[in-house]
Amino acid sequence: MFVHINPELNAFGETISTLKFAERVSSIELGAAQSNKETGEIRELKEEVCVLVTSSAILNVTCTTYVNGSLFF
Repeated sequence: MFVHINPELNAFGETISTLKFAERVSSIELGAAQSNKETGEIRELKEEVCVLVTSSAILNVTCTTYVNGSLFF
């Protein structure tokens, strides 16, 4: 991260604030990036599963969302 600080005395407060922010940001650790490999075909199949589940006479609930491979009703 790059920060811009002002050497003028009247910008002392803003400079301190900027440096504190940079210090907090530098302590954040991010994990490895995860790619979204969901293809159009997988998305269509998930939608089809939701349609089939909601239209089933056995279940009297509706499928509201499909998250991380799990159906939520």
